[in-house]
Amino acid sequence: MEVNVFERIKRLTEQRKIPTKKLAAAIGMSEQNYYRMVRENSIKLQTLSKILEFLRIDESDFFSDSFGSNIHPDKQLVTEPAIKYTHSKDTKTALIEKDLQIMETLIKSIRQSLNN
Repeated sequence: MEVNVFERIKRLTEQRKIPTKKLAAAIGMSEQNYYRMVRENSIKLQTLSKILEFLRIDESDFFSDSFGSNIHPDKQLVTEPAIKYTHSKDTKTALIEKDLQIMETLIKSIRQSLNN
């Protein structure tokens, strides 16, 4: 089965009501460059990793053949995984630190847009 990366990203961002401009800013890219990537259907692995991190989706879930089955018809993302995973304290700390980095990037982007 062929995977259209940008279609999957679009479905996730629409479900979560994340504008393309916000996604692009979160990964350190202009909206125009993001649309150029889509148009050319070309994405670097590093950029895709940033997008998946921002969307909080694991690569294995994103590329899974059952990707569409995790989405209900009302376009709500299933938040409960079929298997419950437990995280150690170190894992939770690492996740919190990543969240803080994402928020700092968003704040920086907002400040830059306000200054312009």
